[in-house]
Amino acid sequence: MNFVATIGSFDGLHIGHQKLIDRVLDVSKKKKVKSMIVTFKPHPRAVISGYAPPLLITDLRKENILIEQGFSRIETLNFSRKIASMPPYKFLEEIVSRKLFIRELILGFNHHLGVNKSGNINTITESAKQLGIEVEVIPPVTFEDEIVSSTYIRNLLTNGEVQKAMELLNRPYRLEGKIIKGAGRGKKLGFPTINIMPTHNMTKVSDGVYAVAVFLNGIKLPALAFVGNPPTFEDGYRIELHIPDWEPTILPEKIEFDFFLWLRKAVKFDNISELKKNISEDTNKLKLIKSKIIKN
Repeated sequence: MNFVATIGSFDGLHIGHQKLIDRVLDVSKKKKVKSMIVTFKPHPRAVISGYAPPLLITDLRKENILIEQGFSRIETLNFSRKIASMPPYKFLEEIVSRKLFIRELILGFNHHLGVNKSGNINTITESAKQLGIEVEVIPPVTFEDEIVSSTYIRNLLTNGEVQKAMELLNRPYRLEGKIIKGAGRGKKLGFPTINIMPTHNMTKVSDGVYAVAVFLNGIKLPALAFVGNPPTFEDGYRIELHIPDWEPTILPEKIEFDFFLWLRKAVKFDNISELKKNISEDTNKLKLIKSKIIKN
């Protein structure tokens, strides 16, 4: 059984990745061959350099999205020192051709393969040709004159530009985290919060206040998220979620939430009254986009 496939880490499954995915599925349908996506775990950089970039999507969510895309096969390779040390031709011969029966590859314009990224798109195409593998190269996807990449999206998020990141991901950026015990100050102020310690290997958004959607018991709820070290109280990095007009009952151990809009930077207030006034203003801003958050 032969396959048409694409290969990569696909961190984020952004619109550049989606162009590759759409082309694989299109070729699969037209040529009546099976489709495959080949990805890696752990991230190749974690093996090669000991440091992997922060993620834009969890492994589980990435797998679920890829399943929904309709691939005939999703192959997750265990990226090891052995794979990292393979020359491009050997990787194509032993894994792509013999193991996975891939006969056509759809790759991005800047794809590299093999030890020390020694195989560029030209050498990959030449080596693949010798093995009877056809290669199609997909040009870059750009946004505001920038090539869309996971690095570019991470930079947007660390600058608080969650709306732009949402356009490039084609969905809101999602974080998940463990619910932890807070100091209870929010409840005393009249704005009860859920305190979150986010998953450590995900990309951090810039400190500030955001409009988000929280997923609780199968329900999507608009909420405010404070991200960072609260300057008024200075008690360490965290994410605090306030869901207006909602009283917490039994909470799960973990929670997921999507980022929609940056509202304001984190500010140290002179007194509690000023803090409460600003939270009320944030809540009013949230109400203005409530329908958009629920819809998306």
